Amino acid sequence: MRYPKIITVILFLTPVPMLYAQNIADYQWKKRLVFLVDETMKTPAMCSQLKMFSTKTKELEERETLLFQLTPNTIVLSNEEKSTLSPKEVYASLSISKDFKGVILVGKDGGVKLKKDFEVPPDAVFSLIDGMPMRKSEMKGKRRN
Repeated sequence: MRYPKIITVILFLTPVPMLYAQNIADYQWKKRLVFLVDETMKTPAMCSQLKMFSTKTKELEERETLLFQLTPNTIVLSNEEKSTLSPKEVYASLSISKDFKGVILVGKDGGVKLKKDFEVPPDAVFSLIDGMPMRKSEMKGKRRN
């Protein structure tokens, strides 16, 4: 009986980077964000788009990008962890209309870099990211190391 308490304490005290972000600004200069936006998590378009990105986890990691599914009432990370971001706050801060269904890319600077209806090929998103000055700088730095 003692071990579950110890494990709980360890898990509680272990920091999980970026898990506790309360709003989009908490990610600024740290992560790029891709939002898959639809009325529910189970629409064919949402499922298809998520499936496309789910085969690209390495590419997302390389580009320091988090993938979210967003509906008017729910937001989850692509790994199905519940996000502490508020769907209402995200809709408001990104000026998303209630009828928008598609992909939104937010750069590390916090600006919206892409807002496009489903379906968007993940490679198109990655090409856009790779063309950004900050990403070019990151790639140069990695080549030097």
